[in-house]
Amino acid sequence: MKKEKKQRELLPEEKKRRKKKIRNLILAAVLVLVILFLALSCGRNEGGVLMAETVSPIIGNVEESISTSGTVQSENIKVYFAPVSGKIAGIHIEAGSVAEAGTLLVSYDMADMEQMLLQAKLQYTAGSSSYNGSMAGSREAQAKLDEAVNNLAVLNQQIADSEAYTKTLREELENNQTSTANALAAENMNLQKKLIELQRDPVANENEIIQIQLALQTNQYASQVSGSSQKQLDLQKRIAAEEEKQAACREYKAEMEAQKQQAEAQILDSYQKTNLSATEELNAISYGQAQADFDTAQAGITAQFTGIVTEIGVVEGANVTEGMQLLTLADSENIKVVISVTKYDLAKLSTGQKADITINGRVYEGTISKINRMATENMSGTATVGAEIHVENPDDNIVLGLDAKVEIHTQEAKNVLLIPVEALNADKEGDFVYVEENGFVVKKPIVTGISSTEYIEVKEGLCETDNVITISYSGMAIEEGLPVYAVQQSGE
Repeated sequence: MKKEKKQRELLPEEKKRRKKKIRNLILAAVLVLVILFLALSCGRNEGGVLMAETVSPIIGNVEESISTSGTVQSENIKVYFAPVSGKIAGIHIEAGSVAEAGTLLVSYDMADMEQMLLQAKLQYTAGSSSYNGSMAGSREAQAKLDEAVNNLAVLNQQIADSEAYTKTLREELENNQTSTANALAAENMNLQKKLIELQRDPVANENEIIQIQLALQTNQYASQVSGSSQKQLDLQKRIAAEEEKQAACREYKAEMEAQKQQAEAQILDSYQKTNLSATEELNAISYGQAQADFDTAQAGITAQFTGIVTEIGVVEGANVTEGMQLLTLADSENIKVVISVTKYDLAKLSTGQKADITINGRVYEGTISKINRMATENMSGTATVGAEIHVENPDDNIVLGLDAKVEIHTQEAKNVLLIPVEALNADKEGDFVYVEENGFVVKKPIVTGISSTEYIEVKEGLCETDNVITISYSGMAIEEGLPVYAVQQSGE
């Protein structure tokens, strides 16, 4: 039973061979009748009688399919490139081997990677320290500058106030000295006048003259010591104190001016800060990249999916650069068959159609997943269009690169009128068949639908009672109007 089932799965070819055997047997059986019929009819018809096989159309199902071949390929091919530069420590798989998802494929020598990471870390640490020191120094200088500017503003105000106050004291002292001197001078003049009057009668005015002379001496002494009165002494002390205060302020001002000048030279401008910040960021990026490269190298290259290693382009111990091609992994769980069809079959194809695929002696189910939108020429110069068929149930028996036989189920019609494909003819007016009517050949135009290798659908022009001519047994060409002797065959 199993054997018969397999033979039925071959469908058109097996059925056609069986039918030919039956026809040959029938032909042998009726050969004598044909000879007798021809002998009897040749005297009556110079053209002879056509001996032909006829069949009645049947109602049934027909499935249109396309038989072709293709190449087994992976739907997902991953080319692995070196993620970082370094030395390859090991290749852990061979070309043609199956790699399970997560399997380590390539490993790096980590000694050099550790050294590069350490250098990047030290450079980052040194750069970061320099950046932080420069920024801290700039902030400290800014604080000193702010302090100097504030203090200078206060000192300048203090010095100005002190100078104004000193000027007021000096004016007060000067006014005091002037008024005292003026008063003593006026008194001295009055005494001189009195003395002159009294000296006109010195004897009589002797005592008064003596008093005036004493007063003049006292006034002269007072004039001599007029600049050392208590008030003037207080004013002079206050002026001296202010002058001392001004000297201290000027000295401190000189210190603040020096501090201001020095701080201004130490403060970083916006360009210097931008440059330091950029350098700091570049060092951080370099260190981060070095750390990422180290982690990547340490993890190695692993299979992202279960597949077959189809190519290895590197050896152990080789120094690779980032981006260098290392190996290729073809997914073994997602398989496709790539085919090419001509423009005649292209019109019958659409995505989603089912297909039977024979690979390495096993039959698999498939679905058309892609049809290219651009034609290419094959070796014979014929334009063809590529298509892809997804294999629904792949297993470990599938080998990439093998040829595959493909039968695509394009259309199906049920409960329709069918005739054998060998009965169909065509001319410039369209499709037609020859039928036997009342012993003569009649040409009937028909409208056809889909077809298989054995049957073709007839949409218009025939009915089940027609006797459709399929084969000429007598070797004569089938032409309309010829007398015909029909050998009826079953349409099944």
